[in-house]
Amino acid sequence: MHFAEDGIKGIEGLKQLSPDLVLVDLVLPSESGMEVLEAIRKDPEITRPPRVVLMTGHTNPVDDQYMEHIGIDRVLSKPFKLDQLKEALFD
Repeated sequence: MHFAEDGIKGIEGLKQLSPDLVLVDLVLPSESGMEVLEAIRKDPEITRPPRVVLMTGHTNPVDDQYMEHIGIDRVLSKPFKLDQLKEALFD
């Protein structure tokens, strides 16, 4: 497990670790979760994009077509329960 303070550090960690799963919040300190996901999908060094779960406190942050385009596999609305997190991770 790797934790990043912001999106830029998260992308750097993603390049080094090549995880199977990325949990990203929509609201981050330096840029939005959407900007981070767009950077992940466009980065040529990331050859195997991970499964992505977007966490957000917003009701409907993105439409389905944009989710598919940017590579979001699931949206998890906050606050969430442990069972909901498990479902999002292992669905």
